[in-house]
Amino acid sequence: MPCMDRRRHPRFPVNTPVRLTTLLGEAVTADARLEQLSGAGARIVSPIALPAGTPLRLDLPDTLLLGECVHCQPDGDRFSLGVHLEHSLGCLGELRRLMSALVRETQPPSPSSRVA
Repeated sequence: MPCMDRRRHPRFPVNTPVRLTTLLGEAVTADARLEQLSGAGARIVSPIALPAGTPLRLDLPDTLLLGECVHCQPDGDRFSLGVHLEHSLGCLGELRRLMSALVRETQPPSPSSRVA
């Protein structure tokens, strides 16, 4: 009898580069690949093996994901990581633009820009 998939959220193929950083002890960073993504999880193919329970930061071009490695299995010369996602922050480019505008608005004018 086939095994039923118990995931609550469907996974979608993504296949995009991601920068993986461990957040426990001395940070380890690796260029990896985000293969699948769902509302609560991800599958990452990584050049490094990680123990279950390792907190992770995943940097995509305009998105930051925070999660925890829940399992790691060999996948050829790489490793397949199952990641439970706990937080995500998107539209980082827009957030940077808004923060820069806010900083410019709150800074006092420089002495050279004042009219005498």
